[in-house]
Amino acid sequence: MWRAESGRCAMKFDQYLNGMVELRLPARRTEEALQQLTAAGVHVYQVRRQDDVLYLCIHLDDFAVVQHLLRERRCRFHVHQRYGLPFIISRLKRRRGLWLGAGLGLAMVYLLLSFIWGYEVSGNVQYSDEHLIALVQEYGMIPGSRTDKFDYAALASQIVLEHPEFTWIQLQTSGTTLQITVKERLTGEPGQHKTGSLVARADGKITELLVFRGTALVKRGDWVTRGQVLIGGWDYPDRQRGLNGEFGPAGEPYRVEAQAVVYGEQERCAIGSCALEEKILVPTGQEAQQISLEWNGHHMVLWGPKESPYTYSGQQTEQRSLIQWKQYQVPIYIKTTTFTEKKIQAVSYTKEEAYVMAVERARKRLQEQMPSGSRFLHESTGIYQPENQTVIQAEVVWLVEENLAQMLQEPLPAAVPTEETEQTMKQVEQATGVQ
Repeated sequence: MWRAESGRCAMKFDQYLNGMVELRLPARRTEEALQQLTAAGVHVYQVRRQDDVLYLCIHLDDFAVVQHLLRERRCRFHVHQRYGLPFIISRLKRRRGLWLGAGLGLAMVYLLLSFIWGYEVSGNVQYSDEHLIALVQEYGMIPGSRTDKFDYAALASQIVLEHPEFTWIQLQTSGTTLQITVKERLTGEPGQHKTGSLVARADGKITELLVFRGTALVKRGDWVTRGQVLIGGWDYPDRQRGLNGEFGPAGEPYRVEAQAVVYGEQERCAIGSCALEEKILVPTGQEAQQISLEWNGHHMVLWGPKESPYTYSGQQTEQRSLIQWKQYQVPIYIKTTTFTEKKIQAVSYTKEEAYVMAVERARKRLQEQMPSGSRFLHESTGIYQPENQTVIQAEVVWLVEENLAQMLQEPLPAAVPTEETEQTMKQVEQATGVQ
């Protein structure tokens, strides 16, 4: 069952798994010891003699029995070699640095595979790979970003919506590579060229004007009214220097999509009211929680009341997917609703306190009306005289800076004659005598 190979013992697979021990004994007076080992059911392998030394191999499980029998016979022995998986595992357990390094290495590999480190672009014809890589980086998909951080389908839809030169974009990750697959809108396809002018959505004073495309009809500092054209959705093929030395448009205008940043100052006002005697809802601190399961428009309560157990209450709802893995999720949701009990409480205010409350309520209304991207500049407040003397009203006026422009289709203006056209018209007038 055993054979010698280069001075080492060749084992079977099960013997390698269980482990073998090679013992070295003095050759004299070992026959009786070997007979006792055989009688005790100990399997002995690869017995060989070298000078006055006897070598034999036993199973690791029999080592305790062999040790006891040899000590009874007062036969000295030494463990010459150890073979098999148990001894390898024992040596590895003692090398904690190796295990710690392996664990840290695996953790680093996992972390590195969880980030975006490269890009792969396909389907592009007119636009270069660098252009598309820079485009997705504008939406936050830069090298070093976590791969599970983004909703790739939503970002692809947003890019197509904001960049009409693409009809379809697919974003997906393959390891540490972000794969960008695009379909460009070819020349002549509908929707390739958009046209329109930018008009004022409200009255105001222009404070910032930056034109990217189109013809500016106003300048910074101008007061504009609602509906006034700010940036015309047309451009001219030529520019000529006028008598005053300034360049102006010339030629037949053609339609373009006006693009510009137009910000202006305007006033927004709101009126807040507060009665001297009011009844308000105050939380009592009592809560009840409901856990439900929702799928495909269905609702099933798993735990808690079916509806709010309180006469007056507020509620907060949290919803999460039952099963979610990376960007994939099953449309079954766990919904947690917390009902907070409230009670009616009468509150009295002085006129000064009621005025402060009215101002805060007016500010809250203005805050809700503020469009995205607007900037607050100045505030003025005053008392608004109501007919009811038990109610205090305050008027709050905010001076804000916000985007004044909105897209609208406008007709093309008349062509601006070039210098050559004007000279030709003068020659015709002189020849015909028409002034």
